[in-house]
Amino acid sequence: MSVRVPKYSNGTLTVLSSTFLENLGDEYGGGICSIGTVTVENSTLTENESSRSTAGAGGGIYGEGIVTIKNSTISGNFGLYGGGVFAYGGYLSINSSTINNNSGYYSGGGIWSSATVILNNSIVANSGTGGDIFISGGLLSGTHNIVEDGSGGPGLINTITGDPLLGELAENGGPTWTHAILAGGPAYNAGDSSILTPLEFDQRGLGFDRVVGGRVDIGAYEVQIVLVDSADFDEDGDVDGRDFLAWQRGFGTPAPTAVKSQGDADNDLDVDGADLSVWQLQYGTVPGPLVATLAVEDTIEAEVQFVSAVDDPFSNYQAVLDAAMAWEFLSQSQPEWESPVVEERALQAFFAEAPVEAIAERFSDASQFLGDPVDEESESEASEDPPWLDAELLEKVFG
Repeated sequence: MSVRVPKYSNGTLTVLSSTFLENLGDEYGGGICSIGTVTVENSTLTENESSRSTAGAGGGIYGEGIVTIKNSTISGNFGLYGGGVFAYGGYLSINSSTINNNSGYYSGGGIWSSATVILNNSIVANSGTGGDIFISGGLLSGTHNIVEDGSGGPGLINTITGDPLLGELAENGGPTWTHAILAGGPAYNAGDSSILTPLEFDQRGLGFDRVVGGRVDIGAYEVQIVLVDSADFDEDGDVDGRDFLAWQRGFGTPAPTAVKSQGDADNDLDVDGADLSVWQLQYGTVPGPLVATLAVEDTIEAEVQFVSAVDDPFSNYQAVLDAAMAWEFLSQSQPEWESPVVEERALQAFFAEAPVEAIAERFSDASQFLGDPVDEESESEASEDPPWLDAELLEKVFG
């Protein structure tokens, strides 16, 4: 729905999935003027103006009572004071909204307020004149916002400053126009999902989830990237033993701090047994030699394919787990090996014609490979450290 006349309310007004376009207010509220209670949700107010008198307050919205704005876009509006929103006394709540490209001739390009203001998960930016936020005796608090010029005062915490990298106001889906978050935009996955009011979708409505990728974006627009489960943690194009080791080292990293390289296969921002399950399902072959720097006295010339899963690539993950455990043992033990020569050797060359299931067992005692080069003192010190994959961890991940 597009509305071309300003709406004045001294009672209760609720605006849902609507567009207020090119309206002109003589004094107060180019788009909406309210001295009661007004709620604006999933809506866009654009190119409205309030500037015909010396007052000219609230190009987009003027409010003296209770104003609630959520999942909405206020863009390209103009007022002498408060180009986007003007709140005079009362209470103003803005959540998951984008206030962009508005101008206040004297002050408050984005927001002008003498009210109590709560601003969360929102963008206030690209204000042509008047600055992004102007506070005149009111109280402003909130978190996880982008305020381009950094205005607003100490009541705002976890604020991002600088260009939010937004697209032009455009038809990006849904009944109302929005500003898309461009590639590399700081709003992506930067909001606080815990303070969302019950919002299932972004401004565009059904089909545009409000939280994608485990964390809400800042502003009215949510990037709808479909994240595919992937256990290729080292991003080398395959899922193999090295990826298992990445998961093992990152196991237990809590949400929302985990990243892909730490073993987060299912994109839920933690590393747990579910990520190992993805690795098990996606494990394929181990292509090419894995190169390591080994301390050895004799050149190793034998070669063997560690894992061959061509016939059934999804049935041998336990074998690759064994291989990965062996590799971990080898890399952790390397500093204790006594040898005058350090050479690069392919991981494939460790054993000739050895069954892959036996690799972990063969490595359970380093003397089987190196002729017991570890001195007793080093061996004693090593025995004091818990194994890298102990019984407790095995029980956690395998049940």
